[in-house]
Amino acid sequence: MAVEERFGSWMTQYGYANFITAEKLLELGAVNDKGEIEIKGKKYSSLVALFEPLPQKGLLDMMDSFQSNGGKLFWFGPPPTIDGHGENCEEQWQTIFGVKPISNGLQGK
Repeated sequence: MAVEERFGSWMTQYGYANFITAEKLLELGAVNDKGEIEIKGKKYSSLVALFEPLPQKGLLDMMDSFQSNGGKLFWFGPPPTIDGHGENCEEQWQTIFGVKPISNGLQGK
């Protein structure tokens, strides 16, 4: 998935992967108890976030549920500090990925 459908399609065309925006993922996708995301009858066991600087509300919750049930989750790009509604999501992201980014203070903090 990518932050905007116009960006990212060229990155996924060579990766032999299906592409979906976070908005459509939240609208059409659901996590099952086998750690798969089901979208319109298709099942996916891996999810790659190409660039999500301001994740939509609910996206990190879905990712957490997905990973907790055995799904493979990959994040590329900078970790988010706030979600699309301006709420702090830094701690939730750190918990999901099990890392604490090193901040050099250059992200406007």
